[in-house]
Amino acid sequence: MDSDTTKAPVGSGAERMRRHRYLRKLGLRSIPARLYEHEISALVACGLLDASQRQDPTAVAIALEQYLDRNPIQAM
Repeated sequence: MDSDTTKAPVGSGAERMRRHRYLRKLGLRSIPARLYEHEISALVACGLLDASQRQDPTAVAIALEQYLDRNPIQAM
């Protein structure tokens, strides 16, 4: 009798939850953010976002993360 030792495929919901827990463990949180067009233009101007990607929410989020990494907010 053959024993199949492969794992069952993980569903996309389970994978999202695993990633969420991992990021929380690192102290990161994911939140939606609204940006004005001039703020997106500023990300382009400072070289963090390519102008052709200004309509891509993922690219904008990555550029915003990079901006915050370079300019940390001081604790109050």
